[in-house]
Amino acid sequence: MTIRFFDRPDMGILALTGRTQAEGVVVLLEKAGMRQDPILRTRWTFPDTIARQSQHAAISFVIDNLKQLGEEVILDLDLGHPAEPEPVHLFDDEPAMTCVQVTQGLTGAVNAEHQGPDAGLARAVLISCGFRPAGEAMRLIRVDGEEEHYAAKAVTALREAGFTVTADPHLDPEQEYSEADQEWVDYPMPWLTREEVLQVSADAQRIFEDIHSGRLLVHAHAFDGDIPVAVATYLGGDTVVLHGSDHLRQEIESDAEPLRVLESFARQYGATMAPGPAPRTMAEQLVCLDPAARIAERTTNRPSSTPSTGTSPAAGQPRPHR
Repeated sequence: MTIRFFDRPDMGILALTGRTQAEGVVVLLEKAGMRQDPILRTRWTFPDTIARQSQHAAISFVIDNLKQLGEEVILDLDLGHPAEPEPVHLFDDEPAMTCVQVTQGLTGAVNAEHQGPDAGLARAVLISCGFRPAGEAMRLIRVDGEEEHYAAKAVTALREAGFTVTADPHLDPEQEYSEADQEWVDYPMPWLTREEVLQVSADAQRIFEDIHSGRLLVHAHAFDGDIPVAVATYLGGDTVVLHGSDHLRQEIESDAEPLRVLESFARQYGATMAPGPAPRTMAEQLVCLDPAARIAERTTNRPSSTPSTGTSPAAGQPRPHR
């Protein structure tokens, strides 16, 4: 039996069959949602409530199965097909796109400038990757030295959110950035994977930010050889012993009883123990002098919990590299 399909603008898809209709053909047409004309039994149509796109999808299924049954199928789906409507433009011109430019300066800080109607969303994406407001721009500077990793992460996230991004090639995963190039030279824990190194660095960054914000109060510091150690208490939390600095600072001991930790710290490091936090490292100085940090301090109206001692780095002085 030959079955012919038409696509008519006034009635959608129409199927014409022979006078003798096999049971399998009837079942397939009914399963697709078509109805047999009660007078002209060789004609099948879709109800008006079924959209044309849905009709095409249903017929594709029917045609495949009819061919498997050995029926002859003739397609005339373009016959009388209405022209596609012109797309409706709400604006004479294309809406302005939000563009973000990501660059890195000599100190290691990464600057992101954005323009366009979705600047607020762009700032939200940047903040989620560690950037902080600095006037009209956004800044990323860290004590753990992983600015390039998080800047590249931000570039990818911005593009996935639909923004147009231009970035320094070494910050752009679509250009020169490679995670393999971010390995530390002479890293003291060479057995760690890159992912584990990033976790250590992220923990160190969190500790620095907790100290800088006043959430973690440093009672005293000392030195384990050349390595700084400190004892500190989280507001409303445990007392911890900190070991190392910058990207290597870790919590090596934690206790809910402050006195026990302080006494243990004094017994072990009493010879070099001094009140308050250790002098800021070069990396900490650069972070605290960055415009983003200064704006944050003015916004919170709270002085830094790590007073600076020693000489501050000159503006534009590069930070230690890998």
